[in-house]
Amino acid sequence: MDGIELAQLLRLRAQCSLTKLVALTGSTDAPGRPQIDERIFDCHLIKPLSLDDLADVIRS
Repeated sequence: MDGIELAQLLRLRAQCSLTKLVALTGSTDAPGRPQIDERIFDCHLIKPLSLDDLADVIRS
């Protein structure tokens, strides 16, 4: 199971309906980047990640 599959399962659970899901990937180029479905993830961040970027996502 990968992160996308886990996110899909979490979205099906009522207990997780308000949980913010953030995709974190290491690839910046489109061909190497997995398809991040905006219906599943609330945000997509790319490594390397700054603590300020992470804090902004948590606060939003």
